[in-house]
Amino acid sequence: MKYLMGVDGGGTHSRLLVTDLNGNEIYQGIGKSTNIESNDLETVKKNFMDLFQEFHNRTNYSKEECLSICIGTAGVDTPESLNLITDLTGNLGYQCFIEVMNDSEIALAAETKGKPGIIIISGTGSIGFGVNECGKKWRVGGFGYLVGDEGSGYWVARKGIGAALQDFDHSGPKTILTDMLKEKLELERFDKILDYIYSTNKSEIAKLATLVIQGCEQGDIVSNEILHKAADYLSRMVITLARELQMTKQSYPVIYGGGFLTNSPGLCSSINDRILNQYPLLHPSLLKKEAQWGAIYIAASKAGIKI
Repeated sequence: MKYLMGVDGGGTHSRLLVTDLNGNEIYQGIGKSTNIESNDLETVKKNFMDLFQEFHNRTNYSKEECLSICIGTAGVDTPESLNLITDLTGNLGYQCFIEVMNDSEIALAAETKGKPGIIIISGTGSIGFGVNECGKKWRVGGFGYLVGDEGSGYWVARKGIGAALQDFDHSGPKTILTDMLKEKLELERFDKILDYIYSTNKSEIAKLATLVIQGCEQGDIVSNEILHKAADYLSRMVITLARELQMTKQSYPVIYGGGFLTNSPGLCSSINDRILNQYPLLHPSLLKKEAQWGAIYIAASKAGIKI
């Protein structure tokens, strides 16, 4: 029986969804990262092979029965990286059409099923993406934690840690983040936070962004300023996308995705205030459907199927 495959390839895990041609779920699986920016090509290829092979091992479906595949994965940021993943996945033994794109595209499609809209994602990193009535696409941000990712969980956590360090050495204002971080990380002395920072990964650091939210809720001025700037950056993404895609004079969905943003109602409200003040016809809402469903919708569309 023919089937469709959709992949949401994250920086930490990859998720596979397989459905029949009517959109009925056949299988869901989880595997390792397929981000080409944080893994070498051989590792990415192996992780794709393992993800797909697990599906075949657990079912009776063959590669020949696959009608269409869509892969949305982190790290596909340039034509060169797109071509690398396209060539890599084209050598996995499937004879069907395979579409590769950035994971922000499938996240938007999960809610819009390919219709026009805008999405901003703030998790460990941040990115904005949109597509208009004419099919024109535009992307904002997503340049990584070294030079970008403003408004992301990592960015907020880094700003919070930096402010706490300035409180610690008396070069900046007092903030309750110092004591909150010390307690959270069980530090004997606050300067030991440096050992933690330089021995852990950015995903773990990003989780500390919740302390900045708590600090803001408790009236900490420093925490409030950090989240204010985060809202500025993220709302600027939406405003830029709406302007570039000429989506300012009609009602279009604006989807908020990513673990940090979707679990920060105060931040969402601040972004709403900023974008609706400038473009009141936009319609913000939270991402509700898993991104791999967007990959399924796109895979179906490429195969000429509507689900």
